[in-house]
Amino acid sequence: MLDQQASPLLYRAKGAAFQLGYTRRGSNSRFSIELQPIFGQDLPKRYGVRLYSNGLGTYAIQSTYYDASLSLRYLRRLPTADPARFRLFAGLGVQNRLQISDAVANLYWGLNVAGLYAEGRAEYNPTPRQQITAELSVPGLAAVTRHTYANYPKSTDDGNLVAFFRQGTRWATVADLQQVQASLRYQYTLFGRFNVGARYRFQWLHFPAPRPIRTYDQSLIGQLGYQF
Repeated sequence: MLDQQASPLLYRAKGAAFQLGYTRRGSNSRFSIELQPIFGQDLPKRYGVRLYSNGLGTYAIQSTYYDASLSLRYLRRLPTADPARFRLFAGLGVQNRLQISDAVANLYWGLNVAGLYAEGRAEYNPTPRQQITAELSVPGLAAVTRHTYANYPKSTDDGNLVAFFRQGTRWATVADLQQVQASLRYQYTLFGRFNVGARYRFQWLHFPAPRPIRTYDQSLIGQLGYQF
């Protein structure tokens, strides 16, 4: 993450990601809900953990990283030549993602993106037990929340979190917010209704106000599923 409003340094977060999801598979539709929290550490890539002394002791500047995303999607099937093996879906999704670090440039840093997304999905079954799924989404309209130009929300009526959202939220369209999310998943049916697999997800984001921010992230998650 390079947030020129918060720091001239490139920050890199590493952490453990967890995911809980539910997908309803209709003959012509897909409805899914996914929750993914991430917990880790966020450090400037160039310096890592930094130390400073104030005369009373030596302190380490290292940021704890919190990340939580929630998404809902509904897609309809498109015509394909061989729907038994290859299927295409298109639709809309609603997503919200909140990212917080508690010591970027020794201050709290936050980014929240809530929006309406155009969604696409492709499913391929090379064998009856295997499925490969690719997904792509881009936002059409979003509310983007960042710190104000002063980097600190101040209010006599609201707490810091409420003031962060009230003072730092801007509506954005594709002209302002550029964001691409893509994922690739492999799933294998073990026996009965149980399946295992792995999912790789990538996201890139750019937003210009109050000063430009660019982020990209990726995750690799092993999965265990049960078909109801």
